[in-house]
Amino acid sequence: MKRYLLLFLITCVILPTTSSSEVKEINLNPLKNKPVFSLEVDLKGGSYAIEVNGMIILEDYSDQGNIITTIPINHWMHNLNNEIALNIFPTNDGEAISSSVNFSITLIVSDFDSKDSKYYKVASIDYDGSLLNDTTRNSSKSGKYNSNNEFLNDDNGDVVVEDITREELDDSPGALYLKRKIIIPSSLPLWAFFKSDDFPMHNFAKSKEDYMSGLNEILDKYLQVQKAIETGDIDSVLPMFNERNSEYEKALHISSGIMDKKVKDTLLDMSSDKDAELLILTNKYVNIEVFPNNKLVRLTRGGTTPAIVQNFKSFKGSQHFDMIFRYEKGKWILTR
Repeated sequence: MKRYLLLFLITCVILPTTSSSEVKEINLNPLKNKPVFSLEVDLKGGSYAIEVNGMIILEDYSDQGNIITTIPINHWMHNLNNEIALNIFPTNDGEAISSSVNFSITLIVSDFDSKDSKYYKVASIDYDGSLLNDTTRNSSKSGKYNSNNEFLNDDNGDVVVEDITREELDDSPGALYLKRKIIIPSSLPLWAFFKSDDFPMHNFAKSKEDYMSGLNEILDKYLQVQKAIETGDIDSVLPMFNERNSEYEKALHISSGIMDKKVKDTLLDMSSDKDAELLILTNKYVNIEVFPNNKLVRLTRGGTTPAIVQNFKSFKGSQHFDMIFRYEKGKWILTR
């Protein structure tokens, strides 16, 4: 099942977009003004999970991956040190990855204020299973690139694209983990989750009781939002979204207050939807998902579905509301 970890709230905001064929150099340096980072994705023939700085932004384990899209990622980007990664899984554990698998992820950037909205390619990971022992040879070259000169190769360039590293995944025999580090300085703020404490695994791993106690602390935040949807008292939970909304607005280069309104409108719509019924939310139905960067967590049902879910009454289907938290000084803070 395909799963975006980008709230649909983000996609309601218009960002400069383009197709791969339109990627051309322009005469602006987007890194110094209002950068718009995106990940171009072209995936065919297998199961995968894509990461940006240890955050899974797209995954499909059906072994029938076939998607071409562009994903905005400003809200996951560090303002200097970044990583993109591609997890590739075989059809069955222990088997070889199929030679028909052909995956490509490309980091691109443009300037929000650019009238032509053309993009620069920064770095890519390209995997072609038919190339046998040289499966990543079509990836972009490592080296230094000059953002002041159309991202051309330059020994004194400010952008550094490192070699792709390859690892086998111990917990998934036959799977491959491809990672690429990219040093790319930008004017984006340093998002709060990069400075957060790591997930306090030691507090959860002592016993089942400790795990449930920690889960309940996070669950309490979800229950506050679920109750607000049930009662229509949306204003009571809006302060919880302050950091999240503020950082989204900065990431999307939009005016203050826009995300507050979008969150409120979304929760009000869920509250007033007579054809939708909230699922019961208790610690029996959810578990903790810790993302690979060990900085962000959320609660899910069955490992993929966000904890807050409404089922439609008149037809088969559902809608959900996702929330992602960080941990700092003993507190869980809603950040995405």
